[in-house]
Amino acid sequence: MDVWFDSGSSWASVVNAREGLRFPADMYLEGSDQHRGWFQSSLLTAVAARGEAPYKAVLTHGFVLDERGLKMSKSLGNVVDPMLVIQGGKDPKKEPPYGADVLRLWVSTVDYSVDVSIGPNILKQVFESYRKLRNTMRYLVGNLHDFTPSAHAVADADLPDLDRWMLAQLAALRLEVDDAFRSYQFY
Repeated sequence: MDVWFDSGSSWASVVNAREGLRFPADMYLEGSDQHRGWFQSSLLTAVAARGEAPYKAVLTHGFVLDERGLKMSKSLGNVVDPMLVIQGGKDPKKEPPYGADVLRLWVSTVDYSVDVSIGPNILKQVFESYRKLRNTMRYLVGNLHDFTPSAHAVADADLPDLDRWMLAQLAALRLEVDDAFRSYQFY
């Protein structure tokens, strides 16, 4: 069987066969190399069989490269193992355990729509940002230890102008972030 026909007709055995899923799928997510591969073969087979695309949206991403912009390869020895990033290696000085949050922060700060780089120096920079963010949040939360909203909250009308302005800025930022997330702009 042709590999593209096989993968291109996967919608029939996945979306149609699994309880809780429906045709068409909400989204196909794959690397940019699939524009002429899986996305196209899925489109062709679904349109031929069902008269419509097997997906409502397509989201493509770039590839993860090393710090020098080279494709990761076992033979080159430049592959970044996520478990090594999270748990660390045998030598903590060379391969420190950054934890899953640092890996998540890196993912959330890169533009997934293009190729992205990762490596020891990039992870070290992300860790420093994470450490500053975490320590700031710990300080702020630590100052709330005796705050009781029912006893200490101030009505919006009684807040100083600067506080009301900051709350308006926060509300606008929240709307901007919500809009970005709806359009898959996570970075």
